[in-house]
Amino acid sequence: AGRRQDVDMGELLDVFVDGSWLNPARGFQRRRIVELGGLLCERAAVITVAIAVFEKMGMLARAASGRPPLDDSLMVETSGRLVPFVSGLLWPAAQLSVFVLVAFAVASFLIEETQRENLQAIDVDVEGLRGRRINTVALFSICLALMISPPLPGVVDL
Repeated sequence: AGRRQDVDMGELLDVFVDGSWLNPARGFQRRRIVELGGLLCERAAVITVAIAVFEKMGMLARAASGRPPLDDSLMVETSGRLVPFVSGLLWPAAQLSVFVLVAFAVASFLIEETQRENLQAIDVDVEGLRGRRINTVALFSICLALMISPPLPGVVDL
């Protein structure tokens, strides 16, 4: 309940670089890494959803005005075909990236649930961590839903 919620990246980097978190006698550093990992993932999910919401709002505004959802003025050649750079390459890559983030978030949640007793043994706030992981999975899932919902940019064969 009275745990620090700020993220000191320097502290986190120092713990990883010196390898002290691998020392079984220094469980407090393992606890801190696990808790900071949950907090950082949750914050990354919030930022990712915010970006996806703003992008989807722009796509909706463009579609409502009769324009394509994404600006496809830049074309690249792929396998002898011209493909729109944004809707043909960047958007699918972003969708795949978010799908991978959802998979990692779910995997982390499941691993931490199966290791609950071990995490409690090193004094990790497992209830707080569970809440952060559930938020992370939900936020990345919302982001994925936004990215696969209409309006979707189409790949145009020229």
